[in-house]
Amino acid sequence: MKHYYLNLPKNKKLDLEFNERISDGIYHTARRAFEPFETYLKNTIEALQKKEDITAHWKKIKADNIAELKLIGKVYEIPNKVGRYRIIADVEDFDFDESIIYKYEGKKGKNKITQADIDAGQIYLEGVTAREFDSVTWSGETIELQPLWNDGERFEGIVIREEAHRKLLYAENGQKPSPEATEIRKLVSFIDFDHIYDGSNHSIKATRNEGLNVTLTNIEDFDKTVQSNQLKFKLKKTTSRSKEAYWIQLVEINDNISDDVPGFSPLKYFFDDGIEIEDEKGNKYQVAAGKESENQLILKQGRKFCFPPEGSKLSVKINTYQLKKQQEAIRTLLQMPVGEQGKLIRLFEDKDKARWEHPKQIVLDNWHILTDENRSGSTEQREFVEKAINTSDFAILEGPPGSGKTTVILELICQLAQQGKRVLLCGSTHVAIDNVLDSVVTR
Repeated sequence: MKHYYLNLPKNKKLDLEFNERISDGIYHTARRAFEPFETYLKNTIEALQKKEDITAHWKKIKADNIAELKLIGKVYEIPNKVGRYRIIADVEDFDFDESIIYKYEGKKGKNKITQADIDAGQIYLEGVTAREFDSVTWSGETIELQPLWNDGERFEGIVIREEAHRKLLYAENGQKPSPEATEIRKLVSFIDFDHIYDGSNHSIKATRNEGLNVTLTNIEDFDKTVQSNQLKFKLKKTTSRSKEAYWIQLVEINDNISDDVPGFSPLKYFFDDGIEIEDEKGNKYQVAAGKESENQLILKQGRKFCFPPEGSKLSVKINTYQLKKQQEAIRTLLQMPVGEQGKLIRLFEDKDKARWEHPKQIVLDNWHILTDENRSGSTEQREFVEKAINTSDFAILEGPPGSGKTTVILELICQLAQQGKRVLLCGSTHVAIDNVLDSVVTR
């Protein structure tokens, strides 16, 4: 075990004796930090393995305050032609190993050309806005590039987002803003569910559900015209057959509560992966959706959403697999830490003595999600994203539900993806991860 600690990265090169002293200190820090967690998990697993199936009462959740955001107009994607040029070339043998070389306004650049560019008859030159070139050559042959855009081109509607290759436009006149425009039907990523306002710019208090559904705090908000990120919606009642009408609230039964595991709710097992829920009559259910933090579920049988029989109890078998994996992870971290795991241990060092790398000084000027700098909270969200991008170890964000954490995470994923980096997204609940993934997929 000792050699794992000796091989952990240190701030500077150390001789063997000093490295042993530092490594011993890191090990004792790790023991002091992780053993209480390991003991808690051990006691929890032992206590739960003695218990029978977990049971719970349930009750329907009032569903007359669930609304759907119905878009009044349409969202279109329009290709951004700035920087896109028609290729005019009298070249018989295409050499795709060679780049095209262009000169304009005293500048010089080169760009790879592909078979797809030739087939389309056009090429995109990132960051180039020249309408005329001094010269353009490919494999020593002169070719011509003609701009495909018109300066000052205007479209009917509101530009809600502008990116390198496209504009996103909201229009209510019922007509496509241009022949190249395509309608976007997946709207989740364009909505800031934490900031929805009515016509008087009063905030609409609502909790996000799945898709475009929200739970209203005030039922008088039904049928109001509201706005989020320049998109206009009607708050319409969902139908009785909507998935959101089938939420149930799990209620603990006192027999389940164990004094051996203080603060631990057995209802968490209703939210494990791959479980099957059963009622007293032997009817079996699958989980269609869940909010673990609130002990709420939507059940289904096959593809049909449903309620269990009135007054019935629900049961689920205890599954300690996840707790055992947590226990295994802590043991591995304590006994065999490697590489970057050393930084996890350093989180438990005396904060006045721990020395961390200085952050980088990267300034972001291209925003993907946090595009409206005038929106309330946007400045603080942008500040955190820049801190996270510039941090080589940990950036910790804390906030209550509805404070915009998911929006920040989505922007951070977009920024890291733009840098060509891979992202591992983890969460304590499936719903939290799904909320982010839905937006990522839409993007």
